[in-house]
Amino acid sequence: MSNQKNSLGLFPLPLHKLRVDWTTFQLKAKVRELESVSKLLVKLVLNALFTVPLLLYFSNATLFQALMASVSLSILAFFLGDQWILDEFGNGAATLADVLLAALFLGAIGTAYHWGLSWPELAVIAIVTAAIEFGYHLLLRRWDVRRYS
Repeated sequence: MSNQKNSLGLFPLPLHKLRVDWTTFQLKAKVRELESVSKLLVKLVLNALFTVPLLLYFSNATLFQALMASVSLSILAFFLGDQWILDEFGNGAATLADVLLAALFLGAIGTAYHWGLSWPELAVIAIVTAAIEFGYHLLLRRWDVRRYS
C-alpha cells in the first residue's frame, strides 16, 4: 500500500521520516543569538574604551552623554556595518562605512547638544574609531572561521 498514489498523483509521504529535531534546531538558534549578543557586547566595550574618553577630552559632553553616544553609535554600526556591509562587501567597505557613520553621527549629536566639536577633533575620533573597527572586523572573521570550520 505504500506504493499507491493518492488523489493528487503523488506517493504518500512517510511522515515518521520527516520529523525535525526541534530541540537541536532551537539550541542552534539560541547559540547563534548568544554569539550575536557576545559580538555586540565586545563591540560596545571596545568602542566605549576609546570613544568615551575622546569625546570627554575634545568636547563639552557629560559622561552620560558620551556613554549614550558611544552605545548608540556602536549599536547602529553593528547592525549596519557588521551585519550587512561586512558580510556583503568586506572589511574595507565596512570600515569606511563605520568612519563615515561615526563622523556623521557624532557630528550631528555634537551639534544638537552643543558639544563644541571641531572638524579636526571629529576627524581624530572617526579615525580612531576606524582603527578599532578594522581590528574588530578581523576579530569577527576569526570568530566566524573558528565557529564554522
